[in-house]
Amino acid sequence: SPTQYAALRSVLSNTFVEDSMKLIAGLIGGLVAMLVGAAVWAAISYYTGYELGFIAWGIGVLVGLGVSLGISRLGGGEGAPGVVAGVLAVVLALGGIALGKFVTVHFVVERELASRNHTVTESSAVLRLVIELASRQEAQGKTIKWPNDKPREERLAKADFPADMWASVETVWNGYPEDQRRSIVDELQKEYDKSRRARAGQAKAAIFTSSFGAFDLLWVVFAAWSAFKIGSKGS
Repeated sequence: SPTQYAALRSVLSNTFVEDSMKLIAGLIGGLVAMLVGAAVWAAISYYTGYELGFIAWGIGVLVGLGVSLGISRLGGGEGAPGVVAGVLAVVLALGGIALGKFVTVHFVVERELASRNHTVTESSAVLRLVIELASRQEAQGKTIKWPNDKPREERLAKADFPADMWASVETVWNGYPEDQRRSIVDELQKEYDKSRRARAGQAKAAIFTSSFGAFDLLWVVFAAWSAFKIGSKGS
């Protein structure tokens, strides 16, 4: 009858709203657990220099508990679909593992680059100009009498270039006003910093991608399984 149909619709609507609210509560609990787990993973990996696979499993367990507790405590009790809650926990657990790895790679690469940071000086600016002059002369087919047999990428000192070439660049450089020399140094510093950021980005992507080995995947499977089993029980 129309009355029974309306009542059924009301019950189904209320059930859908309640289940949705419980899943949102599970999402909140799982997100908190994911961030905590990722932070712990990153901190241990960064300070010890080791990636301990069982921590990934721990993230799965922690996220599963976060989803389960979110549903039961924040969501007000049982009612959310178990499979949906379990899948939610799996997605968050995998996200936490990936986030932990990425944060670790980010800070390790930044620490390494900071230890090799380079400040452009007037001497390095002169070197840059000498290198550019040598490249132009070679492109024009001119013969350069190199003082040694070093490869081009290893020519980084005054002794690696013809004395007359270095002297000519120094003469031009010393003829620039101080503010112009400062401006050139600043521009070269900006170029170096831009190149450094690009290299850092490439290094992070390469290290992050290569950090997932076969053994890591085993722990990821354990993490996903635990997250699903624990998270789905919050319903």
